[in-house]
Amino acid sequence: MKKMYFGLTVAFIAILYCVSVSFKSGENQGNKVYDLVSNINEEKDEGKKQSLIRELNLLKDRLMAIDLVKTVTNDIYWERYHLNTDVADSLITNPNLRELWTTNRHCYWFENLHKPLSVQQQRIFRQKVTNPYLRNYIDKIQKHYGDVANTGLSYDASLKNTEHLKEYKDADELFKKLIEPYKGKVIYADFWGTWCASCRENMQYANNIKERLQGENVVFMYFANRSPEDTWKNVIKEFDLTGENVVHYRLTDEQQGMIERKLSVTSFPTYMLIDRKGNVVNTNAEQPRNPDGVIKQIKELLK
Repeated sequence: MKKMYFGLTVAFIAILYCVSVSFKSGENQGNKVYDLVSNINEEKDEGKKQSLIRELNLLKDRLMAIDLVKTVTNDIYWERYHLNTDVADSLITNPNLRELWTTNRHCYWFENLHKPLSVQQQRIFRQKVTNPYLRNYIDKIQKHYGDVANTGLSYDASLKNTEHLKEYKDADELFKKLIEPYKGKVIYADFWGTWCASCRENMQYANNIKERLQGENVVFMYFANRSPEDTWKNVIKEFDLTGENVVHYRLTDEQQGMIERKLSVTSFPTYMLIDRKGNVVNTNAEQPRNPDGVIKQIKELLK
């Protein structure tokens, strides 16, 4: 789905608020920014679009020096993780910018949770946002994630039940148990989280790699870090990350932490390669965004 361009970060919203309360031209300034963002989304010429984005960023940079900006930024920064925009509603005086901010937060929510809004959440959004363009945009995303949530997995067996492993408290024993069924195959391990944008970005390349290695003794194994079950399943469905040679583990936080400490996973995503004997031979494997590099590394281990 094509993403809407929102040039209004949390700090930028704070800037616009400060402009509105500090200068007589603040209201006009706010409307100018709103128009700029709308024009960016409607502009089909890429060169003109980039020019508008530069204009928007220049305005932001000019105003970043205002001390009051930093104070107000702290007041509304936490709202970027929530749909509750009460603080921002009280600070952002321009109604157009308030609607843009509310829409921005809903987009951020969709991007991180990958699930549809509840009926009540939809109702509250429509109470706060009357702009038909913004409403239509959120409606399209809502439909997309509603369809994802109602779609079944193409291969259910890829999602592994680990209830029988809950008693394992030793990282070495647990890891051995997890990879044991795939001995004799090369394992490409992906440590990721539903909250990790870079992880999700890389997933769009995974099926290309899987198709190019079809018939080879390779398993694609995913370890999800602190990922809500419904969001975890929706991301897997959205990227169609299942198959006979695809394995998904969603361990308890404690067990996931054990495995990550054992393998020194300190950032996400992290990719590793495990040879046919079950030995971790590469703790910094190529990322899926470099499919040729991934395939080359895997084929080396298949020789």
